[in-house]
Amino acid sequence: MEKFEPEKNARKVVDECADCDICRFLMDADCLFFPELYRLYDKEVETGEEITSTELRKLVDLCNFCALCPCPPVRANIIEAKTRFIDRDGLKFGVRTLEDVERVVKLFGAFPQLTNMLLRGKATGDLIKKAAGIHPARQIPTFPGESFPQWAKKKGQHTRPKKNPNHKIAYFAGCTANYLFPEVPRAVVDVFQHNGIEVFYPEQKCCGMPALLKGDRQLTLEFVGCNMDRLAEAVQNGYDIVCSCPTCGFMLKNVLKEGAYYSRQYQASVGADDTYLKMPGTRVSDHPGGKKFELLKKIMFQSILKDDGYFSAIDPMKRILVAENTYDLGEYLIALHQSGELNTEFGEVSGRMVYYPPATSESRISADRMRSC
Repeated sequence: MEKFEPEKNARKVVDECADCDICRFLMDADCLFFPELYRLYDKEVETGEEITSTELRKLVDLCNFCALCPCPPVRANIIEAKTRFIDRDGLKFGVRTLEDVERVVKLFGAFPQLTNMLLRGKATGDLIKKAAGIHPARQIPTFPGESFPQWAKKKGQHTRPKKNPNHKIAYFAGCTANYLFPEVPRAVVDVFQHNGIEVFYPEQKCCGMPALLKGDRQLTLEFVGCNMDRLAEAVQNGYDIVCSCPTCGFMLKNVLKEGAYYSRQYQASVGADDTYLKMPGTRVSDHPGGKKFELLKKIMFQSILKDDGYFSAIDPMKRILVAENTYDLGEYLIALHQSGELNTEFGEVSGRMVYYPPATSESRISADRMRSC
């Protein structure tokens, strides 16, 4: 690896985005990365002072892979640059400690009363936050007496239901719900059971997003590899995967499958010939399963459309299988409701509620329409 390779990766992003310039205003309101990119680039043009290695490192750290930017290769290049910085320079102790969310919360959650007492204490709480690199004003949730995995095992949710219901759910809860807010996944199970849907809670690791965002490739691939094996097996046994955590859902549904459709395995499975790549689409329906495809000429696209990204070492067919069978909780419940299968005989919930819409263009449009009504 070249000594300055991380800087070259980061610099490539700067040059390509500055040359395009579309995101200069498109991303101004919702993104930390692009306003800073253009600020650094404009300063360089005006003063002639080249963007430094430190500035490039801080720049890539601003990206949280939210996918609001319109170019997937740009996101991939940012994460690659961030990862190469970590490969060369390593991670700080606090980051290394907190990136494995499951390990941290399981450790503290093993002795919840002691942990809560230490965190509530002014001196001990400040000391723990300082050691872990947590902002002193940050409020840390109270650790529950019983985690969701403990509850699920006690209730038998960790074993596959013996019945064969119409709907079978493999539930991916996520680290914070598992160990900090177990009332959320318990409520999810209650709602499904209220609808006669059996819930299976397979063994699972962190989705990998925290480690991915910190540039820790080894830990990310370790988590993702374990989850892909278990979740793909669940789908093969007739289960739909449901996530109540938006980040976990985004990881499983979107991030992991990027590039997988370009793989040799997928192209062979859909009968692609020597002339065209077949991509899921709406135009051509010549597959035995009735699937429709967009046809891309290999002579034009094969050299650039490859499964050679961050997760290419993981079976592309498993990544696709999991992605195509993963649903956000609300998405799944709406589908049940639209098909007339959702039992809406719930009790009343009193109190003031706050709704936080996802930061997508569609949700912003919907929110604007709601405000205008």
